[in-house]
Amino acid sequence: RLAGDAMRPEHRGLRQGTRTLTADSVLAKGPKGGPDSPQGLRHRRVMEGHVRVEGAMLTAEYSPHLLAAALSSKDNADLSTQCRTQAESRLATVVLDRVRRSFLCTSLAHPRSDLRPGRLRQLNEDLSWANSFTSSMGEKAKEVGRFREDAKALEAAGRAQALRREAAACAKEIERLDIEEKAPWAKPDDISRRQSACAERCSAIVAETIEMLRAWTRHGEMAKELLGALVCMADVGGDEFRLEMDRRGLGMAAGAVADVWASRPEVARLALRLLGMVSVELLISHITEAIQEGTIVCLGVAALNQLTRDDPRLIDDVAEQGGREMLDEVDQNWASERMISLQSLNLRRKLRKSSVKSLRPKKPVELAADDVVRIRGCFDAIDEDQSGSIEAEELAVAFQLMGIKATRQEIFEALAEVDLDGSGKVEWPEFLYLMSRYGTSMTIEAQFTRERLAELREVFSAFDANGDSTLSVKELGLVMRSVGLCPTDMEIQGMINEVDADQSGRIEFPEFLYLMSRKVADPENQHRLAFQFFDEERDDCIQRKIFIRKMQELSSEFSIEDLDEMIFQAKFENADLDTLTYKEFIKMMMRS
Repeated sequence: RLAGDAMRPEHRGLRQGTRTLTADSVLAKGPKGGPDSPQGLRHRRVMEGHVRVEGAMLTAEYSPHLLAAALSSKDNADLSTQCRTQAESRLATVVLDRVRRSFLCTSLAHPRSDLRPGRLRQLNEDLSWANSFTSSMGEKAKEVGRFREDAKALEAAGRAQALRREAAACAKEIERLDIEEKAPWAKPDDISRRQSACAERCSAIVAETIEMLRAWTRHGEMAKELLGALVCMADVGGDEFRLEMDRRGLGMAAGAVADVWASRPEVARLALRLLGMVSVELLISHITEAIQEGTIVCLGVAALNQLTRDDPRLIDDVAEQGGREMLDEVDQNWASERMISLQSLNLRRKLRKSSVKSLRPKKPVELAADDVVRIRGCFDAIDEDQSGSIEAEELAVAFQLMGIKATRQEIFEALAEVDLDGSGKVEWPEFLYLMSRYGTSMTIEAQFTRERLAELREVFSAFDANGDSTLSVKELGLVMRSVGLCPTDMEIQGMINEVDADQSGRIEFPEFLYLMSRKVADPENQHRLAFQFFDEERDDCIQRKIFIRKMQELSSEFSIEDLDEMIFQAKFENADLDTLTYKEFIKMMMRS
């Protein structure tokens, strides 16, 4: 009846869902159903397997293969989780202890030592022996794989040392051949053949080392060893090795190592130094691209300092490849970091001794197309001989044409910033950069409000007696006095000399605006200065006759009757219509 019920469709899923009885459950429940029951027989098999495995564990230190065989035997397939875990852990401990001892013996032997090759062979044999146990070591089998990678690293380190020695020998051979080539008994054909052989050997050494560096980029110690070997090659091998490194793409490999190991300064420092030895341009570009990485920036600028200290001639290369512009970005982003600032300051001091111009623009020039066309037109108008450069004396005229006012000192400083070779000439890219620095917001008109600009234009036109859009010394003096300033004729002539870019002896409107921006009086003192202009007798009052005369000199728009009416309306301190006190003058100014 029970079998019939189990075969019904509605009961078929019960047998499929029955749980499997594990060895752990058998041990926990015991031999139910008697010793000859299926569960009792299984309980006996589990216990016998435990006994065999535990016996093999006792002799695992001397015979680990017996424990591995016990774990892989079909007779011991039904083991509890605890027993199997303990057995695998014991086997892994024995195997890994032997591999670890072998690895330490190998790593403690110096790469140049005669002991290293033999110990390295023994380590590889031990790893092959350990590999036969990995299937019975559980999770710890991964450690054997790590030891295998470290063994390869030791082997690669030994190869790196060998390549370093070969490179040194090759460099000495090249040097000796150069000396023999100059000797009178030299055989050109033989020397040429040997030089070709040395060049091929040099290329092979560099190529193999760089390939190893690419393969071991993510292994810190190995990358450090290979970088040290390459630095040594660049030092002893000279230009032959450095050119070959550059041709083989070492710059990209060294940059990748520096980025990966930025957290390990000893590795990143070697990578950046090697990058600079191969190409200063690549090192500067790498620092610029990683400007937000403080470690790369600090170590990169330090590498440039070290390179220029070892070979002062490199400072011109640093300047030519944009070292100054790179330092500007460094200072802008890392001014608060003391170490970076010190490294930057040290390199900047060295760059001041170089007169080489940079091949890179100082900063991207961000100007509208119309502005660039206007600036180019100004440059071409001054560059009459179409030489592509303008003289230093013509730079002031260019500033005037662009409506940018600056003193001679400011123009001299702008010229010194771009004219690094001291030629006294400014080329088109440098001129465009200078104009972009000032921009439309730096023109003299932009420094005044629209109302103030219209007022000054009206004043300028009013005193331009002959209508030639310029002011003479006398006319400028009248204008200055009309706005409350009292300069002498000598001071006025000095003002003209200061801003007269074309040396015409007269002031045009942009130059007039520049004077107004620099010479205008403080609002608190402007009324007092205007009062002193009319107070010729310096008795703290303005005489009616003097006031009328000076006002008519300033402008012919006022009649005597109009001026008398202004004096009458301003009087309030006394009844003397022939004088004006300071307070009455202020009242007049406020009413007007």
